[in-house]
Order: sequence, then structure tokens, then C-alpha cells
Amino acid sequence: MDFKNPFKKSSSILLILLFVVSLVGPISIAFANNQTRYFKPSLNETLIKKMLDNNMMEPSIFISTNNLSYLFSISQEIENKHVKRLDSSGGVMQTFSSSSQGENKLIKYLQPQDSKMAQLSPLVFVINVGGGPFGIAYDPANGYMYVTDFYTNRVSIISNNLVIANVNVSSWPIGIAYDPANGYMYVTNYGSDTVSVIYNNLVIANITVGNAPNGIAYDPENGYMYVANYGSDTVSVISNTSVIKNITVGNWPVGIAYDPANGYMYVANSGSNTVSVISNTSVIKNITVGGGPIGIAYDPENGYMYVTNVGSDTVSVISNKFVIENINVGNWPVGIAYDPENGYMYVTNFVSNTVSVISNTSVIKNITVGNGPANIAYDPANGYMYVIDINSNKVSVISNTSVIANITLGPQIQTTNKIIAPVGIAYDPENGYMYVIRLGSSNISVISNTSVIANINVGITSISIAYDPENGYMYVTNFVSNTVSVISNTSVIEIVNVEDEPIGIAYDPENGYMYVANSGSDTVTILPTGILSPVVAYSVTFTESGLPSGTLWTVILNGITKSSTSNTITFDEPNGTYSYTISPVKGYNVTPSSGKITVNGTGADIHVSFIQAPTTTTPTTTTTALTTTITSTTPTSSSTTSISMTTTSTTSSTTSMTTTSTTPTSSSTTNSVSTTTVSSSPLAPKISNNSIDFIIIVAVVLIIVAGVILLRRR
Repeated sequence: MDFKNPFKKSSSILLILLFVVSLVGPISIAFANNQTRYFKPSLNETLIKKMLDNNMMEPSIFISTNNLSYLFSISQEIENKHVKRLDSSGGVMQTFSSSSQGENKLIKYLQPQDSKMAQLSPLVFVINVGGGPFGIAYDPANGYMYVTDFYTNRVSIISNNLVIANVNVSSWPIGIAYDPANGYMYVTNYGSDTVSVIYNNLVIANITVGNAPNGIAYDPENGYMYVANYGSDTVSVISNTSVIKNITVGNWPVGIAYDPANGYMYVANSGSNTVSVISNTSVIKNITVGGGPIGIAYDPENGYMYVTNVGSDTVSVISNKFVIENINVGNWPVGIAYDPENGYMYVTNFVSNTVSVISNTSVIKNITVGNGPANIAYDPANGYMYVIDINSNKVSVISNTSVIANITLGPQIQTTNKIIAPVGIAYDPENGYMYVIRLGSSNISVISNTSVIANINVGITSISIAYDPENGYMYVTNFVSNTVSVISNTSVIEIVNVEDEPIGIAYDPENGYMYVANSGSDTVTILPTGILSPVVAYSVTFTESGLPSGTLWTVILNGITKSSTSNTITFDEPNGTYSYTISPVKGYNVTPSSGKITVNGTGADIHVSFIQAPTTTTPTTTTTALTTTITSTTPTSSSTTSISMTTTSTTSSTTSMTTTSTTPTSSSTTNSVSTTTVSSSPLAPKISNNSIDFIIIVAVVLIIVAGVILLRRR
């Protein structure tokens, strides 16, 4: 391949990963040093150069698409530039160089494989494909799944649970698209500047196109395939098995989108800051837009194309062949989504922490959200927009032009080896919940309207998520633990062992199978999802008493955390035995605090009692004075015996007692006992052991004195 400048050549390998945006959907990318950087829906070389020049690509990078997700780190550890396959210990995938210093940088996994493959579940089929499963596409005519293998230069064809063919293509196949008119699969081969045409399990043609083909899109109006050639600044137009035209466009074409209203193709040229408008086989217009166009979206209400320009902090609005407005938005506009309910476009501005709401050609509101807004998704059930704020670990919920809730997903942790931040979001139309993946964590946050109703523990390092409309389950790939977690509502109903480092996941509506790409073992695991359905779940209800109304309390059952300010918390669980824990509430003792519950064909109820903890009284030091005076008088002689006793003890009261005994000449005896005064404390005074001994001695003396008196009377 011949690139026209050194930066294009040096960074072209990295862009292989990024160009998948045009092939399988929007791409998301996160950089982590002191802060995480996250981009959607696409990324171009202008932006990569900006990141390199500002030293923002150390030490890690996360790349995710609709079907594939990758976790890498970047360092300066090697000198060779040849391609090596990723291995389970975090091996080399590819090097690239900075344009200014020519530094070699290593891309590798941020988190090496921690555990090896466990025993496979009987529900799982494992199929060996090539050296690096990358792109995946479905052929509805024959029911086959086609997987491009980047490292082995072939396409694996899967029928049900078997690889029925491995088709050799040219070097570095990355993109794949299906033509429903002729039933052909078209594979872009980035390394050999060709497109392979596959019919069933045979390559029927290898078509030479421009330099570094990447993005590919189908025009249903004329039946042509359009291939964006990044290296030669062209778009190749393919009809069946022939290139009928190579169209010159702007520099570095990356994004491509089709407008069904006028039948035009729109190509975003990141190097020349233009959008090329193609009608059939001709560029009818090169439209100048803002700096660094990366994303493009269509508004079916007004027929406009909206282009996000990350270099100039603008959104260009295109009507047919003209820019009718360049709208100033916040810093680094990256994500864009359309709300069909109100007709607004929502643009996430990553650096300025805002979302710009666009109506037609005007910003009607700039909404302040959390730190680092990136990905954005629309919920058709409630009409809300959900914005992932990756640096603050929150999801901002927007209704029309206002943030109605900021949902905290859990503690955010950033270390040199691990990042925990929300990166993916998926919607379940059956229950109306949003499911948010937090990169680096082991749980999925479930959002209903404006609240996190559950945090579900899944495997280690959840990466991708897919929905099965047949059984209504969510499937989550867990990169480190080599598992797929199957979620029903807010419960994990099955954990399926797969092979090493599962990343991408896709659903086949024809046979109802889930296909999981295992990057560490070069296999695809097929999950026959119908075996898991239906699973009957029963209600497990915890009811509390004793807390003031509105007090938040929390139950953890089977690894799932739920909190409520009402007096009941309910889980849905299939048959089995589960452990639970009741989180403590300040100032209260809870019974039971933990235990096990068995579900066996019926629901279960657990009563939880909160009792206010007793207050603690701090003891004070007081003095107890006890004075006893005894006086004895006889007619012939008089004697006085006086005993005085003072004791000190630690009590909560004060007692003073004086006893006087007098024997008059008439031999009568009068005993006088003083009044005892006790403080307001309800506790009785405490007497030390020494005081008790002394009282016993006094009592003995009194008995002796009384005996003497009686003897004298006789």
C-alpha cells in the first residue's frame, strides 16, 4: 500500500480497528491516564493525531463496536513492526508509529487473561474459526453466519453449530456486508486493496478497489455497494462482481451513510473537512463542513444530515447538497442520537460536559450533565435520552431539554491496571429497562426510568451485551472469566462457560442462536438459546418493620443488590437455594441479618425486623458518704462509741447516711437514721468490693456492742 504522507502510513494499522465503525456500527473508544476519554460514533485519523500530539494515548485504550469490543494498553516497549496475534497473556497485536518522532508503540491487552477455560456447559457448541474473528454478518437467504478472520485471511461460514467452510480471501479482511438483491457477501480486504465476493461458500470474485478499503454501505435503490478507500481517497462503486466506477472524494474518507429520502450517499472525509455527496456513480457535491468530521446521522423528519465535527466543535447540517447551517455546540462533540418523539437531535460534548439539543438548525438548549458525556441512547418506552458520563460514573437521564435524574452506577475505580467506568448501554423493549455495562467491574446496572433498581453481579470484566427478542433475555460476555451471563429482568438465570476471552456477541433471528466470538482461543461459541427458555421465576419478597417511613434499606440476594424506601423488596428467582444479606441501617439492629432461602416451585417471604439500638449512658464518678455514730450512756458511767465511715464508689447517684445510737440513763435506746438522698438517675448506686467488706466489719462491731449493752443490763 502506498500512503501519501508518513502519518497516514504510520497510524494506518491502528485505524484498522477504528474503521470497523463503517462495517458493524458505531465505534466507542476510551483512553485512560488520569481521565478516561471516550468517543462515539466514530473516530478518524485527525483525532488520533490530536491525541498523540497531546500525549493522551497513555497508557490504555478501549475500543468497542456493536459486535466487537477490545481492551488495549499502549507502551513503548518494542522495536519491530510486524503483526503478531494477540495471545491469552496479553501478547502483541500490532505496532504503530507517531508521525513526528517515529516512536514504536505497542498495543496489547490491558488486562491479561486471569483464568483458563472451565469445563464447557452441555448447552454450548464451540466452533474453531480463524486466527482473529473480527467482522460478522448474517445471510438471511441461506441462514449462514459469516465471520472474517483478520489474522488468517479467511472467512469462516457457520451453519447452525458447524463450520461448513473456511473460505480463503485476501489479506486483512475486516469489513463485511450483505447484498439482499443478489445474495452475495462482500468482504473488504484492507491489506490487499480488494473486495472478495462470496456466494454461499465460494469466492466467486476478487475485485480490485482503491487503497485500504474499509467502510462499506449498500444502496437499496440502485443495488450498488459503496466502498470507502481510506488510502486512495476514493469510493469504489460495485455492481454484482465488478467495479463500475472509482469516485474521487475528499481526503481520508471514513464515515458513510445513506439518505433514503433523496437516494444519496454521504461520505465524511476527515482529512479534508468535507462531505462528499454521491448520486449513483458521481460526486455531485463536495460540501465543506467543520474540522474533523467523524459522525453522521440522518433526521427522517426534516430529511437533514447532521455531521459532528470534533475539530471545530460544530455540527454541520446538510440539506441535499448544501450546508444550511454550522451549529456551534460544546467542546468535542462525539455522540449523536435522534429523538423521534420530539424531533430533536442530541449531541454529547465530551470536554464541556454538556448535551446540545438541536431543533432543525438551532441549539435550543445546552444541558449540563456529568463528567465526560459520551455514549447516548434513546428509550422509546418513556421517551428519555440516557447519556453515559464515563468520568463521573453516572448516567444522566434527559426528558426533552432537562436532566430529570443523575443515576450513580456504583463506585468508580481507576488504577494503572484497571478502569471501572460505564461504557455500554442496551435497551430491553420487553420490560423497558436500560442495562449499563461498567468496564472493569463485574456487575450490570439496571435502570428503570430514573432509578437504578438493581446491580447484577456477572462475570469478571463484562464487555458486550446483546438482547434476544425470542426469550427476552440479555446476554453479557465476561472477558476475564470466560463466561456469558444470561439475565432475565434483574436476575442472572444462567452462567454459561465459553472459551478464552469472549468479546463480541450477535443474535441470529433465523435459528435463535447467540454467537460469541472468543478472541483468546480463535473460536466462536454458539449458544442455543431456546434450551434456556422458558425458565420459571418466583417472587422472593423481603418485608421490613421497625424503620421510619421513607428510610432506605438494602437487600443482597444471590449477588443482586436492591434498595428501597418502601417496606418491601422483591426479587424474581428460579428454583434453587440462595444466600441473602440485609445491609445494616445506622441506629438499628436487624434480625435476621443474613441467611439462606430455598425456592422450590413457589415464592418465598422473609420478614425483616429493625429494632432501635439502645442508647449508651456514660458513667460518672460520685461520692457515697456513710457516717455511723453510736453513743451509749448508763446511770453510773457514760461512754461514747463513735464510728465514722466514708466510702467512695463509681455510681450514678449520691447517698449520705448517718446513724446515731444513744443509751440514756433510763436505759432506753434511740436510733436515728438520716434521710437518704438519691439523684434522678434510675440506676441504683454501685458499691465496690472493699466497701462491702467494710460494711460487714461495721455490722460485726455493732453486734458486739449490742451484746455488751445487754450484759450490762443484766
